[in-house]
Amino acid sequence: PRSSSSSEMHHGFQEMELEHPIPQVGRNTKLLEYADLGTGDYRAPSFSVVYEDGGAICPLTYKAHRIMKGKLPMTAAKGRLPELRGGGEECSTLVVEMQDK
Repeated sequence: PRSSSSSEMHHGFQEMELEHPIPQVGRNTKLLEYADLGTGDYRAPSFSVVYEDGGAICPLTYKAHRIMKGKLPMTAAKGRLPELRGGGEECSTLVVEMQDK
């Protein structure tokens, strides 16, 4: 008589030995703060460049960071983007420096 349990033998293996979840791998499965082109992250890239040879992949890597009191001025936005209110004692800014290798 055949057993209907989940541990039946199939080709010398227990059925439960053959069933393994597929791990979620790759940048598209992680909620990273920064989306970059050509690295498996399928979101729209955070920025884009086109080199003289037509290439557009720019895998940036972390170089340094610093935490500053206050906020950086957003003069280029000319008031068209939302920004924090507050001064040096009420907020801080994280500046992350990236590099193209």
